[in-house]
Amino acid sequence: MRLNSISIQNYRVIKSAIIDFPDAVIGIIGQNGAGKSSIIEAITWALYGNQAARSSKDEIKSTLAHPDENCEVKLCFEASGEHYTIIRRLIGKSARPEVELYRGASSESIGSMETTKYVQKILGLDYRGFFSSFLARQQELNALSDLAPQKRREHLAGMLGIEKLDRAIDVAKGDAREAKARTETLENLLAEKPGLEDELVRLGEHVTTLKLSTLEAMGARDRAKLKLEAITKEYREHEALSAICSRLKGEISTLAASKDELGGRLKLRSDEIKKLELTAVEVKELGLKLEKLTPSPGRLDELRDLKAKDSNRLDLVEQAKGFNQEQKNNSQNLEKVELGLKELAASMQSIPESIDSDLKRANSDLESTRENYVAIRSKIEAGKIEIGKVGSQLESIDQIGTEAVCDRCHRPFGNDIPKIKMHLESELQNLTKSENGLKADLDELKKSGEKAKQIVDQLQVSIKKRFEFETLRNGSEQRKQDLTNHSDKISEKIISIDLKLKEIGDIKFDPEEFKRLQNEVETAKSVKERFDQLSGNLQRLDPARAELSKTEKQMAQVTATLSKNESELTELKFDDLKFSQLAQSLDLAGKEFDSKRDEASQQSNKLELVGKEIELKAERLVKLDEEAKHLDDLRQKRFHTEKLITLFGEYRKHVIASIRPRLSELASELISEMTGGRYSMVELDADYNMSIFDSSGFFKVDRFSGGEKDLANLCLRLAISLALSESAGLTRTFIILDEVFGSQDTDRRDLIFNGLVNLSKRFPQILLISHVDDIKDKVEMLIEVERNNGGWSEVKVSGLQTTQN
Repeated sequence: MRLNSISIQNYRVIKSAIIDFPDAVIGIIGQNGAGKSSIIEAITWALYGNQAARSSKDEIKSTLAHPDENCEVKLCFEASGEHYTIIRRLIGKSARPEVELYRGASSESIGSMETTKYVQKILGLDYRGFFSSFLARQQELNALSDLAPQKRREHLAGMLGIEKLDRAIDVAKGDAREAKARTETLENLLAEKPGLEDELVRLGEHVTTLKLSTLEAMGARDRAKLKLEAITKEYREHEALSAICSRLKGEISTLAASKDELGGRLKLRSDEIKKLELTAVEVKELGLKLEKLTPSPGRLDELRDLKAKDSNRLDLVEQAKGFNQEQKNNSQNLEKVELGLKELAASMQSIPESIDSDLKRANSDLESTRENYVAIRSKIEAGKIEIGKVGSQLESIDQIGTEAVCDRCHRPFGNDIPKIKMHLESELQNLTKSENGLKADLDELKKSGEKAKQIVDQLQVSIKKRFEFETLRNGSEQRKQDLTNHSDKISEKIISIDLKLKEIGDIKFDPEEFKRLQNEVETAKSVKERFDQLSGNLQRLDPARAELSKTEKQMAQVTATLSKNESELTELKFDDLKFSQLAQSLDLAGKEFDSKRDEASQQSNKLELVGKEIELKAERLVKLDEEAKHLDDLRQKRFHTEKLITLFGEYRKHVIASIRPRLSELASELISEMTGGRYSMVELDADYNMSIFDSSGFFKVDRFSGGEKDLANLCLRLAISLALSESAGLTRTFIILDEVFGSQDTDRRDLIFNGLVNLSKRFPQILLISHVDDIKDKVEMLIEVERNNGGWSEVKVSGLQTTQN
């Protein structure tokens, strides 16, 4: 397989890139996380889809792309002499997958899943096999020598695809277990066949016995039914008489109750008539009394009006007294407020009007003093640094010789060292003197600052007092205005009350006369209400007499009907004891019938259940006969499956035994090519421990230098890739090496790189992924991947083609 070119849009962190792959050593360089591996992953995603990506479909399309934009990778490659182009996309917001495949100019697009299978058929590899064949990582190289033997064998088995054979062996073992379990189950089932046949014979005999007992139970049921019908007929005749008797008894009871109720009503109406006749006498007497009570209602109304006016006058007098007292209190409060305003005015005169400008000027002086203080303190700190530097130079000048070189002019000090020392001592004295002067100035400024701060604080206190005085003054003035307004309102109310009192004038009200007239009116009212009430009651006298006559007639009718019903009940001669005995006989006959019917039903159900049991066991016997036919087939399947497992195991041993010599042969060829013949033979033992032939014999790989060991591991890894390609029928033209230089020093990197250059005939295309900048100048073609400020990765190509962004 050979790579021709790739076009990428919105794949992970790569917005856009077009790369051609010539036959060359190609370096893909960038910092960790820049997106180097995304280029290789785009190749595998184009070929195998989402299963070859490191993450889910949602993370393949760049999050920096617009939701409506597509994610697309177009890969052109050659395989088995044919040119192929595969285009894989995620469409729009929904990321709907879409794929196109062309063989030359002919479209081979057959759907996403089918296209992936088609690619596997072309290359002879699934995506795991593709990774093992074409991609080698640093951790894989380390694993080939650093892992324990068992882990190393498992690791190599995974890389060589032997785990597929292991999975086939596991499937065969599962089939064998299933066949064994099924065989044992059938054998256990067939073991019950003789007992099942004996059980069918026993059940047939039991059915005959059940049929006889069922017929006997049905006969007893029918006889009990005839007896029940005869007793029921006689009981129904007596039941009809009982109903008539019960009806007459009910009517007699009802009529007796009606007779008692009518007797009560007759007594009530008689008592009511007597009471109404006495009421008529009382009404006549009340009429005569009303004629004598004739008070004057007009005079009483006049007295009521005079009483209301007198009460109103007294209320107004009390209100006037309250308002006069309130006006007095208000005047006293007003005098207190005016006195407080005079005191506030005197206090505010003690605060000068220029206090605001004085505070501003004091703050300015304080800030100026603070700035000067900070400036001088900075000079003192800078001076301390200079003193430290000069002191350090004086300490070091004694320790250097005349041959020492000046770090500025690069000339030897020679005999100038005493002069230099004297100059430094003089400079140190001047700096110390200057520092002392600055400290004195700093102390003066500190005192000035403290004094300025006191002035500012005093002025701020005065301004605060002025604010408090103004606030109190404004409140007092508002209080004065409120009291004045309130005083005006009280005066208006007092004037209004005086006017109302004048309107009322003098009132002549006689309370005794008012009370006497009021009692007379109340007495006449009470007598009139009693007269009206009793007169209304007298209207019931005539209706009560009519109701009494009607009730007497009803009493006569009820008495006659009651006597008639009692005669009819006597003539029936109904025997309650005989009827009760018939009911008991009917109940016993019913229970006997239910018992016989249930017994017959039980016998019938038993017969039906045994019949069904016979059917089930017969069906079971037929099924066992059918299963017996399959038992031999299952035994054959079990035998062949177990034989297949044995053959698979032997074939696995054969594959492992045969692949190890081939890997040794390929690794030997590779190490010879990469070292220019310095080492020519590699040997692998049963645990895939590697030994290299050097001069007189084979030696373990740990004997060699770190760079040589890395080279040997790389050769073994490449040998595995070549072996996989051979088994897939592919002609290799490229290999991808991911971070194989990451942990190497310069010498070991050079050794590996030079070895790779020697493999150019075997691998015309070698792609090196690395974050090491040292190999930039070594590769024939350079692909640089860098993150820009927008978060995207830019892909820059140089060397054998024009730069692409």
